[in-house]
Amino acid sequence: MQKHNKNRLKVGSLCMGFFLILTLTAAQSVKANEMVIAKQINEYKVVLSFMSPTVKTGQNEIMVRLRDAQGKPMENVKIVLTADMDRGASMAGHGMEMQKPIVLELQPAHEMEKMGDYMARIEFSDKGKWLLHAVFDVGGKNNQVDFEVQVASAGPNGLLIGGFLALIVLVILIAGIAKRKRNKSIPKQG
Repeated sequence: MQKHNKNRLKVGSLCMGFFLILTLTAAQSVKANEMVIAKQINEYKVVLSFMSPTVKTGQNEIMVRLRDAQGKPMENVKIVLTADMDRGASMAGHGMEMQKPIVLELQPAHEMEKMGDYMARIEFSDKGKWLLHAVFDVGGKNNQVDFEVQVASAGPNGLLIGGFLALIVLVILIAGIAKRKRNKSIPKQG
C-alpha cells in the first residue's frame, strides 16, 4: 500500500511539473511584445507599432507615436492611415485588383502617459506584404510616411496545441500504467 502511494505521489508530481511547464510556455507565448517600425519624416519621428510581435490576418491593434524634433509628444494631430495589399507583379491574377484599401482615422490614446500616441484596430484580410501610408497635418503642412508590413496567416498556435496533446498522451499513459499495476496487485480468484 505504501509503495502504491509513493507511485501516486511520483505520478502526481510528474503531472504537476508538466502542467507548470505547459502553463509557463503558454504564458510566455501570449506575452505582449510589439512589432515596431520607426521612421523620420521631416523633423518628426513616426513610430508604427502593432501590439503583438507578428501581424496576422484578422483584427490587429495598431499605434502610431508622433514626436517632434525635441522628442516631445505631438498632441491633437489628425492621422489618416491607408493600408493596401502590395499589388506588385507577384499578385497579378490573384484578384487583388478588386480589393479596396483600408482607410482609418487614428484616435488619440486617452491615458496621460500615452500623449502623442494614436490608436486604431485594423483588419487584414490576406497574408502577404501590405503597404501602410500615414498622412498627418502639422501647422498646415501635410506630412506623409510609408511603412511595409508582412502579414502572416492567423493559424492556430502549434506550440500550445502540441503541449495539450502531450498532456493528454501523458494522462492516458499514466492511467494505463496505474490500471496495470492495480490489476497485478489484485489476487486472481479461481
